[in-house]
Amino acid sequence: MADIALSKSALQQQRDRLRLFERFLPSLELKRQQLTAEYKKAVQVLAEAEHGADQASRALTALLPILGSARMQLSGLVRIRHVDVAGGRPGFTPTDAAGGRV
Repeated sequence: MADIALSKSALQQQRDRLRLFERFLPSLELKRQQLTAEYKKAVQVLAEAEHGADQASRALTALLPILGSARMQLSGLVRIRHVDVAGGRPGFTPTDAAGGRV
């Protein structure tokens, strides 16, 4: 502990400090309670966000099994039934790889 002088002036200073402390203690206690409540709210929001991210990750994993497996057989998944080269968008002219018209 701090050494306190044993005199009337030191006693008066300590009393003044005690009055000041007692004056501001209720507002400091209220501020502490507000900060504690905000902290708990932030922790809850963070937990909800992490839970949502976990759910989204599980949903994507279930929807996209191809991304998780490099050995999946892809042949036969898509069939081309018809190719329309002449039709299409107006003003569109198909070209080959060299840039010439098809």
